[in-house]
Amino acid sequence: MALRIARSRLPLTPASRLVARTAPVFSRSYADAHEPITEDLIKAKLVDALKPSQIRVMDTSGGCGTFFNIDVVSKAFNGLSKVKQQRLVNEILKREVPGMHGLSMRTMPEEEGQ
Repeated sequence: MALRIARSRLPLTPASRLVARTAPVFSRSYADAHEPITEDLIKAKLVDALKPSQIRVMDTSGGCGTFFNIDVVSKAFNGLSKVKQQRLVNEILKREVPGMHGLSMRTMPEEEGQ
């Protein structure tokens, strides 16, 4: 008994073949739309928003601005869970995060950081 493979009854037009073969197109890259992500940019945004008593920002991607380690101690974190502290940092950096491959952060309320 032979198996039959069902074929679409709709013919492929040249345009539909092109669409089927191309990868999705994204409007613009992060780098095209924004200033480069640097340690100084991240630190300035966090200092402005959180007024931390201690802060350390390190670009661990070798200078290309795609992976950062952040340590922050701030009164703004007092009374917040770790999840809420990190959500607060993510909200402050919401324009920069899409352009990063990774972000590692340690947040601590000032009452614990002393």
